[in-house]
Amino acid sequence: MFQLLLAVIFFVVMLVLVSTGGQRALENRFTTWAGFALLPLIVPLFAVTVRRLHDLGLRGWWLALFFVGGAIPAIDTIAALAYLVVMALPGSRKANRFGPSLR
Repeated sequence: MFQLLLAVIFFVVMLVLVSTGGQRALENRFTTWAGFALLPLIVPLFAVTVRRLHDLGLRGWWLALFFVGGAIPAIDTIAALAYLVVMALPGSRKANRFGPSLR
């Protein structure tokens, strides 16, 4: 839910910037704004993502794999799609090595 909220907020801000100043405004203002806005959200974003991976029965190190894949230009799109698919998978209904299921 946290990641979805962030995505919706960034999408709305991008729409506002494009509608008020065009593509040039999106390139200049949004990157600066996004950098400052994401700075305090990095730790909570990592924590939520690792919890989600634990809910799936995966280790938190999978997040590092997604980052490395996203940094390689040849496979960045594939890594982003894999990240979206993994985050959309339903969590395990039974207890795993990270604790009992919350369902």
